[in-house]
Amino acid sequence: QTLPAMMDTGSGLLVVTACNLCKNSIWYKLKKSSTSKLISDKKKTQQYGSGSVDGKIYEDNVEVGATVRGQTMMVVKQDPKNFFSKFQAVVGLRFNFHKKQGSTGSLVQSLVEQDLLPENLFTIVYFPTKILTFGKINEEFESKLTYVPLTDQGFNGWEIPVDSIGMTDAKGYEKTVSSGIRAKFDTGASFITGPISIMKMLLDVIPKNCNKFPSGFPTFYFKFSGNDFILTPSDYMHMDDLNKCRNVFKVVETVNLKILILGVPFMKTVFTVFHIEDKAVGVAKVIHSEFQDCTNKFKDKEVTLEYLYWPGCFVYPSGTSTSLHCLGSIKSSTLD
Repeated sequence: QTLPAMMDTGSGLLVVTACNLCKNSIWYKLKKSSTSKLISDKKKTQQYGSGSVDGKIYEDNVEVGATVRGQTMMVVKQDPKNFFSKFQAVVGLRFNFHKKQGSTGSLVQSLVEQDLLPENLFTIVYFPTKILTFGKINEEFESKLTYVPLTDQGFNGWEIPVDSIGMTDAKGYEKTVSSGIRAKFDTGASFITGPISIMKMLLDVIPKNCNKFPSGFPTFYFKFSGNDFILTPSDYMHMDDLNKCRNVFKVVETVNLKILILGVPFMKTVFTVFHIEDKAVGVAKVIHSEFQDCTNKFKDKEVTLEYLYWPGCFVYPSGTSTSLHCLGSIKSSTLD
């Protein structure tokens, strides 16, 4: 079975729907799988930024270029809030560096533990399309990466320290907006979010009148390990369905008042390496004109194309061949 999936670096659990009452016609059919196995009959709750879902823990074989044997997953049989309206699985890509024996691990955790990756890392880039690569760094970015060690040895997921956030306004005036904070890279977040103590300083300098866009809007700088990564007005402003001008910053109060969530709007501007071996995140600026289209880059390699909800590609290197897949699909070893 093939399930359209969302890739989420902010969570660490594979969650799939087995809900014939849901509004989608595609779901995971347990009875068609000869390898599915119930692990725990006790209900588990998975919390996301937009809500929570409940389910039971199963295991099955899952394919993402390589076949992961006995992958643990939460199977959701009811979806009253229509959480899975656009996809039928959430693939948590958080790596638990302090995983206890017998505890539930993420899909990327299983890829590492079963020695399926050439290198213990994965990368994500959003241009020209979303591309997730397991086990290899794109050579175009390898020499341009700024590596930042994870905070607390990875205990808090893909979280790194931020030197500072600065801005340059329309008149060229430079100012440090915030410093001494931490940031998490989260592909499951549609906004750049943080507590009001941080977000107010960003929101206060953005003009309320969109007639001044883009020349009258500030440019923001996020500094990691001494290097600046730029967020231009075109990166953080957009038009909504009502043709109104909106920004991508959102206030979300957390227990820790120094945590910033760098969601998709920021990640679209960079090439990101999630390095498990080194317990670090690598970041490189994306110069769109220099990045080759993925279908052209791999045109001479073994290529498999599949439809996925997370539109894009994932690349899985194996020996001398490279398998290119449109990103977002996961397969269990069940009947087609």
